[in-house]
Amino acid sequence: MLDDAGQLVVNFLSNDIVERNLQWVVFLVFALYFFFSWRREVRDTRRKEAEERRGDQILSMQRIRLTETNLATNHRLEKIDAGGAAPMVSFNLTLANIGDGPLDILCALMCARVLDAGYRPGIGTHGRNVEWGDHRPFYWNERDSTGRFAGLSTTKSMVISADQYMRLAPGAKGVLRRKDAMRPAQQLSTNRGLSLKYQGFVVARGYPLGEIWRQLGGRPPDLLESLDLARLQFRAIARPDLHRWRCVQEALFNLNRLVFRLALEGSAYKSSYDRQIKKGVDEDTAKRTAEIEAASMAQDPLGLLMTPDAWRFFLLHHMEFVDLRGHPAADTDPSKVAVKGNPELQDVTALMETLTQRVKAEYLPDLIVPDDFTTDPNYREARDVCCGRLQHVVASWNRLTQVIEECRKYRITQAAGNFISNSSGEGSKAADDGYVYFIKNEQTHRNLWLAYLREGYLISKPFPRKGKPSDYYDEYDIPEDPRDLEPYVMLPLSLDTTLSE
Repeated sequence: MLDDAGQLVVNFLSNDIVERNLQWVVFLVFALYFFFSWRREVRDTRRKEAEERRGDQILSMQRIRLTETNLATNHRLEKIDAGGAAPMVSFNLTLANIGDGPLDILCALMCARVLDAGYRPGIGTHGRNVEWGDHRPFYWNERDSTGRFAGLSTTKSMVISADQYMRLAPGAKGVLRRKDAMRPAQQLSTNRGLSLKYQGFVVARGYPLGEIWRQLGGRPPDLLESLDLARLQFRAIARPDLHRWRCVQEALFNLNRLVFRLALEGSAYKSSYDRQIKKGVDEDTAKRTAEIEAASMAQDPLGLLMTPDAWRFFLLHHMEFVDLRGHPAADTDPSKVAVKGNPELQDVTALMETLTQRVKAEYLPDLIVPDDFTTDPNYREARDVCCGRLQHVVASWNRLTQVIEECRKYRITQAAGNFISNSSGEGSKAADDGYVYFIKNEQTHRNLWLAYLREGYLISKPFPRKGKPSDYYDEYDIPEDPRDLEPYVMLPLSLDTTLSE
């Protein structure tokens, strides 16, 4: 075979036509070589550019998520008759999906305060702004029983129950309500109104286009060729993870339970009282001081979640307030170590429900705290019982609030110092934010973040890296700013409204 091939080449070169035009043959061969080399190089360059462009598009798709303009809100305040009892103030918040994809409402937290110039004299004059802290608060455990409300300033989750999901289809509307009772002796006069300021936020989860493609089986690099675009119009896509959705709602519901607030207040009272006694303070003074500190610690738990980073950390830890058996933290996590070998404490929701029924039957009928609760022995006994049964839940809450506080201080202290000493004139970066630092450098929170990334509901799951299985993600999948993969938006609300007679 080789001999035949060699003879063919010899015959070709010895041909008279070829021999007379040998230089042109050689030129043609080189021309063809460089042509195909150029074609290959152009093809490789175009492929690389296409991959880079497609990568940018994928990142853009991840960024194409719900924004504030896709969720329109409207509110209305009215006083309604409660059938001879104290009148009710009803705050109605209407949510409208004005986008082209479904929205899952993960939570709606709202609290209110009353504008009262007597509470902060001088506000609104000489350039003095009227801020949130200038409004008069009314908390559920306020020791003063003469205010217009009892609990208006306590942040409440406006979702009715943990297993009632609100999903808004494109063009759909939904209404969330919060009702607060007015004290009969403090009802409005006929010639006077009441100015209320409601503040909170709504968290709504959208569906990035890249995530929808992944659910339909699309894979890079040829997303447009790997699925039927007509299926994008089918509204069954972007299915929510109902289990995870329920767990988030359930965690908010549990943190809003009376038994948890009683446990939080009881734990704070015990810690403060013991601390005062160790300082040599007399018993009566220690009790009074402990009551004040305990009331402050328990007056508004959910209010501590109404900042972006606080909400993000809550999502990572929310299973600690639902069911520790489903918490993706390691077995060495303090939340799991505290209940190791005690199965009845691991299901937090069941524990709280049992405790709620006990408090209702033995101490506080209908779970209503009386105006004279500070001298009511049933209240204090119920507080002690809740504190004893929910010690591990209170400990989880204290750890969460400590992380939130450390995150808040990070930008002011450590990150600010590093920026001043290492500044290159480029301005601040994402790593200067406490949440980003915790996710990238603190193993516990990084592992929790990756666990929910693999699940793909609370954090958008990116397309897998080349050569990696579809369910494999590690620290190299954390983008420069982990918040880029958040599939939800927090829509802050600050609403002024007037209640008239």
